[in-house]
Amino acid sequence: MKALLLSEKVEVQKSLRSNLIGMFISSVTLVVYAVVGWNVMMAFYGSATVMFMSLLLVLPFIPCLLYFIFGISLLILTWMFMMKAGEAKQKMNSLEFQSQFIK
Repeated sequence: MKALLLSEKVEVQKSLRSNLIGMFISSVTLVVYAVVGWNVMMAFYGSATVMFMSLLLVLPFIPCLLYFIFGISLLILTWMFMMKAGEAKQKMNSLEFQSQFIK
């Protein structure tokens, strides 16, 4: 029983590690994308006011729309990694709690 808990704990630790690495990479990518993308959009549109006013016209808004869609998808990816890492951490805490009662 103790060996089974130990092997499951190792598996959960690997899952936690991979999810934390994925969360870190996607969040860094999101920050870099936001900074670089915002500067590119400002160079393209000239100002934030023009960019947001272009919502009224469909054609000039396409680059801004792509920028927001990709940014939101990166944000969702980061959130998914964070949730999976949280689930793995809860499972690891549960396994540690169970292992206290097995001697």
